[in-house]
Amino acid sequence: MLFLIFIHAESPLMRLFAVVFTTVFLGNCAMSAEPTTAHAAQVNDWKIVSVPEAFKNPPEGIGWYRGLVKLPADWSQHNLKVFVEPFDAAIEVFWNGTRIGGTGAFPPFFRSGLGGSDRFAVPPEAVRASEINLVAIRTCFRDGRTGFHVAAPVVFGDRQAIRFNGSWQYRSGDPPQGLSWSSLDTPLSPIEQDIFEKIEPADVVEESLRRIDDAGPLSASLSLQQFKVADDLQIDLVVGEPEISQPLSIKWDARGRLWVSQFIQYPEPAGLRMLSRDKFLRSVYDKVPQPPPHHDRGLDRISFHEDTDGDGTLDRHGIFVDGLSLVSSFAFDSEGLWVLVPPYLLFYADKDKDDHPDGDPVIHLKGFGIEDSHSIASNLRWGPDGWLYGSQGSTVTSHVTRPDSKAAPVASLGQCIWRYDPATTRYEIFAEGGGNAFGVEFDSKGRLFSGHNGGDTRGFHYVQGGYYRKGFEKHGELSNPHAYGFFEPIKHHSAPRFTHALLIDEGGALGVRYKGSMFGVAPLQGQIVRSEIFPNGSSIATRDIDVPVSSTDSWFRPVDLQQGPDGAIYICDFYEQRIDHASHYQGRIDRERGRVWRLSAKGAPSAGPVDLTAATTDMLIELLSSANRWIRQTALLQLVWKHPAGAREKIALKLFHSDLPLQDPLVSLETECGTIDLAWAFMRLATPSEKEWLSLLSHRNNTVRAWAIRMLCDSGTVSPLIQTALIERGREESNSSVRSQLASSLRRLSEEVALPIVIEMLGTTDALPANGDITDVHVPLLLWWAIESIASSHRDELLAELLRGPLWNSAIGRVEIAPRLMRRLASGTRSDLVATATLLDSAPDSIQRDRLLEAFEKAFEGRSLSSLPNEVIAGISRAGGGSPTLRLRRGEPAALADCLRGITDDASDRMQRLTAIDILGQTRPEGAREALLMLVRNSTDEAARRAALGSLEAWNDSRIATEILEILPTLPLAVRSAALDLLASRPAWTERFLETLAAGSFSAQEVPEAVVRRMLLHSTPMINQTVEKMFGSIQGASTAAMQSQIDLLVKSLGQGSGIPTAGRTIFLSACSSCHVLFKEGGHIGPDLTSHDRSDPRAMLVHVVNPSAVIREGFESSIIITDDGRALSGFIVEQDASVVVLRTVDGRTASIPRDTIEQMHKSPKSLMPEGLLDKFDEQQVRDLLAYLRSTQPLAAR
Repeated sequence: MLFLIFIHAESPLMRLFAVVFTTVFLGNCAMSAEPTTAHAAQVNDWKIVSVPEAFKNPPEGIGWYRGLVKLPADWSQHNLKVFVEPFDAAIEVFWNGTRIGGTGAFPPFFRSGLGGSDRFAVPPEAVRASEINLVAIRTCFRDGRTGFHVAAPVVFGDRQAIRFNGSWQYRSGDPPQGLSWSSLDTPLSPIEQDIFEKIEPADVVEESLRRIDDAGPLSASLSLQQFKVADDLQIDLVVGEPEISQPLSIKWDARGRLWVSQFIQYPEPAGLRMLSRDKFLRSVYDKVPQPPPHHDRGLDRISFHEDTDGDGTLDRHGIFVDGLSLVSSFAFDSEGLWVLVPPYLLFYADKDKDDHPDGDPVIHLKGFGIEDSHSIASNLRWGPDGWLYGSQGSTVTSHVTRPDSKAAPVASLGQCIWRYDPATTRYEIFAEGGGNAFGVEFDSKGRLFSGHNGGDTRGFHYVQGGYYRKGFEKHGELSNPHAYGFFEPIKHHSAPRFTHALLIDEGGALGVRYKGSMFGVAPLQGQIVRSEIFPNGSSIATRDIDVPVSSTDSWFRPVDLQQGPDGAIYICDFYEQRIDHASHYQGRIDRERGRVWRLSAKGAPSAGPVDLTAATTDMLIELLSSANRWIRQTALLQLVWKHPAGAREKIALKLFHSDLPLQDPLVSLETECGTIDLAWAFMRLATPSEKEWLSLLSHRNNTVRAWAIRMLCDSGTVSPLIQTALIERGREESNSSVRSQLASSLRRLSEEVALPIVIEMLGTTDALPANGDITDVHVPLLLWWAIESIASSHRDELLAELLRGPLWNSAIGRVEIAPRLMRRLASGTRSDLVATATLLDSAPDSIQRDRLLEAFEKAFEGRSLSSLPNEVIAGISRAGGGSPTLRLRRGEPAALADCLRGITDDASDRMQRLTAIDILGQTRPEGAREALLMLVRNSTDEAARRAALGSLEAWNDSRIATEILEILPTLPLAVRSAALDLLASRPAWTERFLETLAAGSFSAQEVPEAVVRRMLLHSTPMINQTVEKMFGSIQGASTAAMQSQIDLLVKSLGQGSGIPTAGRTIFLSACSSCHVLFKEGGHIGPDLTSHDRSDPRAMLVHVVNPSAVIREGFESSIIITDDGRALSGFIVEQDASVVVLRTVDGRTASIPRDTIEQMHKSPKSLMPEGLLDKFDEQQVRDLLAYLRSTQPLAAR
């Protein structure tokens, strides 16, 4: 019969069955001929999957893949290696039951193997030549990144290879004890499975693994032939390998030399160990890298390339600095080089100009995030104002400060444009939000643009102080919770993603039809896209024209564009098989190649040598009007750095006394540029006098006026005369770009100076052409943000000025400002809330009142209206906005009757029900106590029952304690804790409860420590003695014991990696009742989002020993009222009549001051000790991994 099986085994199914049957039952198997039930289950529970497709989206948890290979007889002497490409999981590889290697680590010390080794040697004794061999791969996938383009495993002989591309068997979980799934000793399921035996040349397979369905890299000369460029353009190679590889950023110095930042270390920083990584590839590392020269040496370098003989060929190559890790950009200075190597901004001095650093770098800034190396801070660029500008991507978070500064770091969550002034050592966020910001482009007007990694736009126009759209779910909220709006990307038609680096052609070497066009790199598509620019108020809109550069070489990856000294466009080509970050973490990195290409007019000769360092003062001034923007910008820098005598006076003659005609911003580009570049030089060579500022503010050139406002207000102080001039600008200025800048700059001025300018701008906006400011892209929100910045500190003055007329007499005031102001005040302090009544009373008609009421309700979304001040309730009532909740607060009988019926109905709206319960506890109307007790007895809604128990504290009535003690054993656990807290709130109730415990009617072991501590607040001898007798001392663990626990936990953290998503689940169950992280959780304790959570030991100190350091503002306060009620919590607000306390269960209690008998601080934190005791080591690692996450964990 067995012979017949082999004779007729022509189908894959029968062939597999025969092989497995003979291997298992006639081979080296110790199994019996009669398998047990458990063994039978092992055979039947496998399923066929296709590899490598199955690796792209593996199931969660542990699983096993089993593949079969038949080796040739002559492979018995080969040195075999198995290739298994890492993906975002832990992996173990077995050959015939022998473990030959793996990547990552399995639970309890889980760590992803992404980026690990992909080759594993097979021991000779494990090889069965001429027979079937089993390759088993055990995996553990825990919330990893899916969608990887993974290659199939391969076994390599000495010169041959066999691919495992096809059907494998898979099943989840691990085998029962006593069984192995890694060898053929355990039978396979008798279902169809490939047996891999096709032999291919090893070099062919190796080459294909590098390509993965790709043609592979081409030489620079062959790649040049694959370009398709516009008929009137040509493209040429400037420099390539071996001189450069992985070029990320390029710039030309004043001597006409090309400098290149080579990003070879990417994607992993040198010398760091990854502790955790989320599905978006944001990593937490074991340490912060040291700055040079104490750093772990990396592979990155900054090189320069020179044409020494003027023939257009770069024939001299040098390295300025090497051994760096993740060097993303650089910028020239007169005596050295600025180098951005996150987390640091460094300056390498080169005073002797020998193209080598004079010594170790000076650290100017530290704290740039590195958790995602494809989003780190990059693109250093001198702004026209003398600040260094840079971009930051979406998936890093920074806390930037000077190394010697004691000031709090400047935090930035995700994408932004930042800037640094070396003269004043001031760092700030210039604008917040956007795409995965990469690229900084200043056009001839000094407007700042950066690209976008999404579709339907070419990028963002960043204005000073702007807030922009971002992926809020993934990248976090804006830093200002009262922004109430954000700017959208540049208006554009539907288009594919993405162009992350932009350049506006203002060089002149491409020809007239390209002048003023926006060029964008599209690395995914391997293209350069050209767009037309249109005015759009104070911003621009774009429309795609064509694709002047594309390539059939799929490795062409343009990542940067720069205009050169000759006016040509230079393209930085990363030259990589894949450009997505996930593939790079898989190891698909080619560190050997990279190119820079030159795009110019067809037939254009190579440019001659350029050296602006040798230019005279008069020549540099003339070059400020060059048609080539690179020449203008470089001449400006040279003038500022050299500061030649007499230059400013010559510039003033041209700037203020020129007969140049007024500019058309789209036609007379040279005229516009000559004027504004002169103005930049004039303002930077020396701080203008008051008279000069006045001349600049009234200059006939729009861009000069806008930049005068910006550079004048950057200092934060202006004289009374200049303030008057700015007020005049606000009243008379009609140009939208100038008004936009004025609105931006207002936030940099003191409230006293800014307020009258705001009022003037609001008062004149409707008189402007084209419907005024309200239709502009930027001005409405910029004006709101200026008002918001003073809404809290100067609320009364602001309201008084606004209500004199500007708020209601302008369309922008009525539609844009007033509703936002109402929302802002309603979100503020108790006194801010009172001011909302004033705003409501001022509304001129029902339309405006309705807008204000809608804004008020928006401010209270998810918040209780129960503690509204009476003045606000009256104001809303006068405005006709008497909601049922507000009518209840006013004590209307009908509203009370509806409320008492509603709170006992589980079908009622939950938020309204909880709010009503809270109000009843504060107002204590007739009939409320009985309704609340009925709710506690009968409702199935645990949240409502807990709220009712909290409100019942307000009644000093012994019958409440009696009823609660009767039903206490029957209450669900979550409700019972609130009932226990209620019983501990008054001394008489506490005594009754202790008697119940003494009688054995309720177990003392079920009483939480927080309840015991509350009972002790009454401080009566009888209660204190009884509590100590029943519960013993509750002082907690000693400081030494806590320190020992911290040390053990820190050690455990280093033994494995945590999973942030698993940690989020733990946070939500154990921490979120008190703390907020990324907008999730309760507001009892501090919001953790903005805290520095990078140090695990510091976090463990706060968790293990919460009373060691209590943050200011979160000290626990104890209040005893005149009727004996004891409360503890955080004082969130207080005034002359009321103290507002947030208790440990999240309730807000408003306590009239005249009822408070005692109030004092407690040295003990409300946060309980022992929170981590119930978690195992892996769960603690997971929790810390989430707590150390710098951005939210989005659902997708």
